[in-house]
Amino acid sequence: PAAQPACSSLAPRTVEGRPRLARSRRPSCATAARGCRRVAMFSWLMGSAQSLPFEIGEHVEAFDGKSIWKLFSGRKEGRPISVFIFDPTGRSDVEKAAARNALKRCKTIKHPYFLRFLEGMEVAEGKEQGRVYLVTEPVAPLAAALAGEDRPPEQAVAWGLRTVATAVAFLHKGGLMHGNVNLASIFVSRAGDWKLGGFELVADPKAVGHPAYTAVRDLLPRKLLSPEMARGALNVLDKAHPGATDRWLMGITIYEVFNGALERAEQLKNTAAIPKPLVQDYTRLLSGNAAARLPIEELLKNPLFQHEYCAMQEFLEKLNVQEDAEKERFFARLTDQVTDIPRDAAKYKVLPALVENLEYGGGTAKILAPLLRVAKDLSEEEFHSQVVPIIAKLFQNNDRAMRIPLLEHLPSFVHLLPERVLNEHIFANMCNGFVDTLPQLRELTVKTVVCLAPKLNQRSVGQVLRAFAKLQMDEEAAIRTNTTICLGKITQYIDKGSRERVLIAAFCRALADPFPPARRAGALSLSATQAFHSAADGARKVIPAIAPCCLDPDPEVRKAALQTMSVYMSKLEAESKRMAQREAGLEPEPESSDAIAKASNVAQESVMESMTWVSSMLGKVGLGGGSTEALARAQADKAKAVGQPNILQPTPAQAAAAAAAATPGG
Repeated sequence: PAAQPACSSLAPRTVEGRPRLARSRRPSCATAARGCRRVAMFSWLMGSAQSLPFEIGEHVEAFDGKSIWKLFSGRKEGRPISVFIFDPTGRSDVEKAAARNALKRCKTIKHPYFLRFLEGMEVAEGKEQGRVYLVTEPVAPLAAALAGEDRPPEQAVAWGLRTVATAVAFLHKGGLMHGNVNLASIFVSRAGDWKLGGFELVADPKAVGHPAYTAVRDLLPRKLLSPEMARGALNVLDKAHPGATDRWLMGITIYEVFNGALERAEQLKNTAAIPKPLVQDYTRLLSGNAAARLPIEELLKNPLFQHEYCAMQEFLEKLNVQEDAEKERFFARLTDQVTDIPRDAAKYKVLPALVENLEYGGGTAKILAPLLRVAKDLSEEEFHSQVVPIIAKLFQNNDRAMRIPLLEHLPSFVHLLPERVLNEHIFANMCNGFVDTLPQLRELTVKTVVCLAPKLNQRSVGQVLRAFAKLQMDEEAAIRTNTTICLGKITQYIDKGSRERVLIAAFCRALADPFPPARRAGALSLSATQAFHSAADGARKVIPAIAPCCLDPDPEVRKAALQTMSVYMSKLEAESKRMAQREAGLEPEPESSDAIAKASNVAQESVMESMTWVSSMLGKVGLGGGSTEALARAQADKAKAVGQPNILQPTPAQAAAAAAAATPGG
């Protein structure tokens, strides 16, 4: 508009002495004012190297001489990036035009297998006039990755070649020629994916004509040129497919991936290192007849690219649009495949895809196994930032199909969870499992407390004790037993006041349980925790409660009770000696003796074995209350048959009440 003459000009208003940026395309009138302000801002930023809108870091010297660009690492807003810089000093007009073309094409052509462009600029005036910056995702040159000690495995190389071929085929479908397909134009992302870059020579040969091929001939090393281009017969390419040059270059790329850098064209005949399924297609790509070269679309059908690893990568990239049934089958296989995935691919590609699907895609519990398998290789900081948030969120899910696998896997990663997150988010939601109507979930929640206890604060421990008090009266005998065992295992994490108030009462309650393993667990737990009980409590509370179990009808209970009785009698004898020494005015011996400590260790090991035994019995006995109570009654009948006293067995009225409570739906 006449009222805004500055908006019709490509040149932004700048202060003298400050460089301004050349725009790659003319802005519309509607956006010109906003565009002028942006360009003016960048002009100010480009006043010196320090004022760039990103940080330039270490120079990647291995890339020098491979391209018209110099490659640097860098950071933008705290995140890693790569920075490609073209310095026009001493460069030809063809090279300058190629750098500008690369900037233009990076902005306008997008594909998942292209080098991901973040921003770019060309300095239009000042000391750095003509300098071009391309900022991309963080990458490394492919040649360096292939030559290093950590060369990708064969299946990863096959996937990389497939992605490059897919990217080139995408250009050909749009009538474009890449013109620069070679190792120097391919980069490796942090996830191990191969990304096609080097867009300096991208053009539409049908629209541009011979200048598109002339630029390729002028910029590429002679050893990479196709026969017709090397001899200047550009008219041959006029009759061929626009991608004929790329097909030749793709063949050379395959050679260099498996053999290293090409030195002479004669070496292309050596196919010994190229995988056999690829040899025939490789030969067709390098045909001397430009029109007869293998189309890239047909190359993608090669059996090498149908590898299970390639299928896994492709499925992972389309995970969010797959059917639920397909996802279920995929995750079931993925757990076994994780070990074959390169570490960087698992860390930067597989893990983010799984986390995203769990968080936003309605992922099922089957994702947990492969997710946690990958997470095992993360550093503590990476685990906290990438995995902990989604785990905390999953524990808010009330779906049992998700909660049960979470509890099953929790021991494998609990040591990586921050205590604050565990107590404030995870444990608070986990407590719902103590009162769940599903016995399996209650039992699993109880056993999980053992691995959580070292990180629980006293407030959380108090919640555990209150829940355990109710679970010791659970209708499920197995749950009552495991509650007693778990209480014995976490004793050292309970504060002194709570120990004195809770432990002996809880263990003595277990001694009166009609289920023999529960009585045995109570006896062993009393023995294992004797160091936390005073001799007075042992005499007044423990021994009177344990004595009847010494004649229990179950032999395992009798054995555990006698062992516990022996431990506490030794404890009382030692205390009696100390009392006598004090009465005689002598210094009493230390409270603990080797015999007591040894007996306590034996009991602690027995508690561990007891938990394993109860867990294994659950599969045979079942989770129904009636079945475990039936086992208790059967053992009591067996004891009566051999003439053993039926001590601590329920009365008929108690047995009837227990059976009524244990019926399904009770």
